Amino acid sequence: MKRFGYLRDYMHFNLYNTTKMFYVKHPLYGPMELPKNPPGKSAHKIYVQAMNYNKRLEYEKYLNPKGLKPTITSSFPRPQQVFDFANLDICRVIPGKNYGPGILCFRSATNLSKPEVKQFLTKLYNLPVVSVRSTLKQGKVKRSRYKLKKKADTKKWIVKIALENGKKEKTEEEELEDLEELEEEKQQKEEKE
Repeated sequence: MKRFGYLRDYMHFNLYNTTKMFYVKHPLYGPMELPKNPPGKSAHKIYVQAMNYNKRLEYEKYLNPKGLKPTITSSFPRPQQVFDFANLDICRVIPGKNYGPGILCFRSATNLSKPEVKQFLTKLYNLPVVSVRSTLKQGKVKRSRYKLKKKADTKKWIVKIALENGKKEKTEEEELEDLEELEEEKQQKEEKE
């Protein structure tokens, strides 16, 4: 149902009914429709009221005669919210496969980022984190009696930590060489005895 005051562009059905409505184009508001026989007023008077935009502005000057607008008087920056400790929901997980020495696995919500996890582990647990990798794990869909329920998605973090005393990870060849050196040292000790 069409009513006075609605702009034609925002109307649901753009149907022209010239028997009941009076179509005008306002310089500020664009095309409008006015009732031809409104109760108590003529369409011409309603159109004139809509056109008297300047008179309305003059009337508003009396409400605020000096035209003052509220301004921010302080030039200081607004204090931002500071979190001393962000309580992240992260827990250690035993991985399904062996990633090697110096690698830990964690599980958390999906809204965490790599720098946040690195800061969390270094500042709270003093872990020397070298690199952080992540994978998204989709929650399982479980079927109940009436409907399907999906568990929450999680993020799996694979964190590489520097080994103790500045040791680096050894390759297989280096480990074999170390084993040969240890065996030679044992043989030399046995010969001396």
